[in-house]
Amino acid sequence: MMRPVPKRDLLGYVCALFLVALFAPAAEATVYYVSPTGNDTNNGTSQASAWRTIDRVNQSAYTIQPGDQILFQRGGHYRGGIIWGTSGAAGAPITYGAYGTGADPIIDGARLVTGWTPYQGNIWRAQVGTEVSQVYVGGNRSILARTPNTGWFRNDQGSGNTMHSNDLTQSNGFWTGARCILRCTASSYDTLRVAAFNNGTLTFSTQPTNTNMAGDDWGFYLDKRLDLLDASNEWYYEPSTGYLYLQAPGNADPNGLAVEACTEWAGLLCSYQRHHMVAENLVFRHHRNAGVRVDDASFVTIRNCVIEDTYHGIRSYGHDNLFEHNTISRTLATGCLMIDNNSVFQWNDLEDIATIPGEGETQWGYFGIRGIGQNNVIRGNRLENIGYIGITANGNHLIEKNTIHHYLTTLNDGGAIAFDHSDGLIVQDNIMYDAVCGLDGSSTVLPHYQEMGLGIYFGNTSNVNTTVQRNTIANLSGVGINVDHNMNTHGHQVRDNVIFNCGIGMSISDYSNSNGPGAQFPYYVANYDDQYSNNVIYGLRKDQYALRFYNCYSAQPTDFGTFTNNRYFNPYNEMAIFLFSFQAGQHWFSLEHWQAARNEEAGTSRSPLRLSEWTTVNELSGELIPSGSFNGSSNGWANAVWPNNAQVTHDVTHLDQGCLKVYIPDNSVYGECSVRGPEWFPIENGPDDWYRLDLSLQGDQEGYLKCAIKGESQSGNPYTRYDRLLPFGPGRRDRSIYFQVSASEQAQLLLTNKWTLPQYYIDNIHLHKVQVQANDPLEKQMLLLNDGASEQTFELDGCWSDVNGQYWSGSISLPGFGSKVLVRESDDLCDMSTGVEDAPIQVGSAGIYPNPVAPGARINFSAPAEGPLQFVGANGQELASVVLPPGTMGMDLPKVLGRGVYALRMSGRPVERVVVE
Repeated sequence: MMRPVPKRDLLGYVCALFLVALFAPAAEATVYYVSPTGNDTNNGTSQASAWRTIDRVNQSAYTIQPGDQILFQRGGHYRGGIIWGTSGAAGAPITYGAYGTGADPIIDGARLVTGWTPYQGNIWRAQVGTEVSQVYVGGNRSILARTPNTGWFRNDQGSGNTMHSNDLTQSNGFWTGARCILRCTASSYDTLRVAAFNNGTLTFSTQPTNTNMAGDDWGFYLDKRLDLLDASNEWYYEPSTGYLYLQAPGNADPNGLAVEACTEWAGLLCSYQRHHMVAENLVFRHHRNAGVRVDDASFVTIRNCVIEDTYHGIRSYGHDNLFEHNTISRTLATGCLMIDNNSVFQWNDLEDIATIPGEGETQWGYFGIRGIGQNNVIRGNRLENIGYIGITANGNHLIEKNTIHHYLTTLNDGGAIAFDHSDGLIVQDNIMYDAVCGLDGSSTVLPHYQEMGLGIYFGNTSNVNTTVQRNTIANLSGVGINVDHNMNTHGHQVRDNVIFNCGIGMSISDYSNSNGPGAQFPYYVANYDDQYSNNVIYGLRKDQYALRFYNCYSAQPTDFGTFTNNRYFNPYNEMAIFLFSFQAGQHWFSLEHWQAARNEEAGTSRSPLRLSEWTTVNELSGELIPSGSFNGSSNGWANAVWPNNAQVTHDVTHLDQGCLKVYIPDNSVYGECSVRGPEWFPIENGPDDWYRLDLSLQGDQEGYLKCAIKGESQSGNPYTRYDRLLPFGPGRRDRSIYFQVSASEQAQLLLTNKWTLPQYYIDNIHLHKVQVQANDPLEKQMLLLNDGASEQTFELDGCWSDVNGQYWSGSISLPGFGSKVLVRESDDLCDMSTGVEDAPIQVGSAGIYPNPVAPGARINFSAPAEGPLQFVGANGQELASVVLPPGTMGMDLPKVLGRGVYALRMSGRPVERVVVE
């Protein structure tokens, strides 16, 4: 029986051990050298006595000591994979690196295949004897034998683990044992073994991702069969015999070619529970599983390495690891799979990651970077050409300062950055743009066959306390930021992001309330505590929305949180907020209407501009709606109104010299008021048949109407040849709308408003057939991106303004990973000031007099004016607008213009400066 040691004696014993360790001489570290001209019988401890092979290095894998270095000579090519078998220590890691000059040494997982003999036809074979994952001929990847050789077979009927295809006409049993690569969802490829084949039906040994394909024509191909090797540049490995079969490019004799077969598992294998190791300045190539594989190791540093043509680039399971300044290229699966805690993946370049259909992970994969665990950092990485999602993570990752360009090249329906199962995750200062949305192999049936690229995607299982800030997202067909909710969602902050040229700026939904923790019928949550502030959403097309709200479980709109000080700019469409409810239908809002209806968006503003995607080159017809001026009466418009309690009258208190007033007092007869123009006019639907509709709108309160062209053949149904929602409110709106129609026939103008938006005024209705020219939106609007870490200065040509109304000319500087949206302005505006203390402009010097002018007084024009006119404040906001009839020589200043300096935009004239004092 052992006698317990008294505490005082134990403490002294521990201190003595510490002092011995502190002052004992450290073992001298050894540097080992490896060279193509070395010899494995050498001791390896000098360049003159270097080892030659990785096999010799691995013989010492479990005997090297902390602080030892194994250095490979630069310019050398070494075949195999390094095994790291012993631990280093803090301050004395085991290091694998390079010495000498020239290109960094290559650690190659492929063996050269020689001794080719003819097999049949143009097919040759050679003995390899171990598993082969890929074959490279002359450095170029060859294709595993498959059918069809290019393109896809198509599903006709899929259910459960079976799939029938009319493309498969072989006898029963023919495809049993083959491998099937099946794209059965927008976001996955399945790798399936064929267990049986009967009458055109494949039965798989496991369930595919989509067990209800039905008749949707998803694509697939079959491979891993020697009898499928029927084209040049195809190969097959036969496990039972160890033979590699190859039909070389150009049907050449492979004995004259450099044929490499990938056989080695990993370039660097970090063994179980080892710690403190550094690998640097090495090239890992052609490995079957990963260039670097960390199997539950810690304090591993991989830096300044190149990893290329592998399955994974880095696959890590461990903690406190560091991967930095590496280049990862042409992986077949996810570039970095980091199942770590407290690890950092930073300042790496990833290019051409998981871009080959069927060669990556089965089901979900093909990522640039996938982080799983707690307290990991993914920072400063550059990702280019990524098969699916650029970065995906969970836990409380910090994802910052990454640039993601050209993602979703192989798959669809994903984001640049996506996360789920997270708590406290931060996504900040990232730049992502130009989603590709790969449709190759996708079903051609809608909704599958459409681009579904997102920027930042909140997953549908469980995310809480998420911060998404200062990110830039651009050029997506889908959603910039998609925020889905569960019943447990709370603490989201989405702020200071820039979203440019996206189909929908932000989509916010409760679609997933039936998933995740706390899900309980009827799945309705009335209020969430999200915060959305200072986000800039800028659209370049009329079909792009700033916000979409998706409500699934109640007719009452969910309150998703607080929205303040955002910028929802779309000069082509003011109806930029879309509310969808499964219970209550769909509704569109202008910003002002949304603010009034929801008491939200304090401090938020929209674009002061109203731009068109088209310009008139020639007018090809006379006036098609002669009665649209309303200078003296309603001109017969009151004769075609429904319902009968609606009122259409002539009004002289709004707009120009009389207008049409439309009012529906209630829904006692019908819930909408419809007004038809009295004229019929011809419409044509050829590719060059364009029309321009001009009109002026105003309302006593915020609302909208539907402006439509209704064909004569549609008189008995609710359809139209063209329609557009147009907002109205106390401020005047002058619009020019360009459109084409879906058929040729006689038509009328139809105006429709809801009884809840009961009254509006309309004037200056003109319709012409026109010849048009497309306007390039990027000539007037642009996004500046700084995807570097340091400040960058951009030179500006002319005068520009930002969404806050600040003017910029000459140059502009952006911080690292920053961006700014700019709008082209007249050069005169950059000379404006915001006060009246400037020297006054001389009378007549700008064609306007008097100038300065008193508030509300009349200004005169030195030459006749006509068309649209806008007054713009020094902050870039449009404050007032009118349409001048031909020959106008003057006008009264709008009452909204107080003392100050204003830009006056007039059709066909330079921008003028008007001083009101």
